[in-house]
Amino acid sequence: MAHRSSTPPPPPTLDATTASHLTPAGSVQRPTRQIANTAGLSIGEMAQCIPSPEELRVMFGMRTAHAANLMASTAVLGLGERNINFLDLLLAMGAELEPQDAIEAMLVTQIGLAHVGVMTAMGRMTDATNDQVRESYSRIAARMNQGFLNQLDALRRHRARSSPAVSVGQVTINEGGQAIVGTVHTKACHEK
Repeated sequence: MAHRSSTPPPPPTLDATTASHLTPAGSVQRPTRQIANTAGLSIGEMAQCIPSPEELRVMFGMRTAHAANLMASTAVLGLGERNINFLDLLLAMGAELEPQDAIEAMLVTQIGLAHVGVMTAMGRMTDATNDQVRESYSRIAARMNQGFLNQLDALRRHRARSSPAVSVGQVTINEGGQAIVGTVHTKACHEK
């Protein structure tokens, strides 16, 4: 009897044939092809459906294809064998949420994993045959949902930090078309 390992397969590597088809890093656009439907595939078959390392690099906004490839491998690890058919969801989240750097790529992956966890726990809660099991899955779903919300907030804060803040005060246009930008303080008639 063959032993099934729970460790994911090694990440796909770039061979000479694959590398020759890659375009220079600055000219690669976000992939527009549809992610393969991975439902019902084994982990080995799943590895063949993962986009090329260069496509992953662009999809997840990372500097190196190697780091993006490892990010996809951690997604496989995080899903585990029972939920591996949701890998295409995690990859699609990379395309949908358009991470711009490695931090955002990690957060997007964690957001996707948390979503799968919440949905899995809720499904098991719904299917539970007794109240104790149902309550247990309800608590798990609630904790996973809080983690999901925390990751969304972390992504929002990270993106806000990289966006320049622009503040515009009061704008007053005087007679003759002159404008004053900023806070205007005027003295009352009785002040001197």
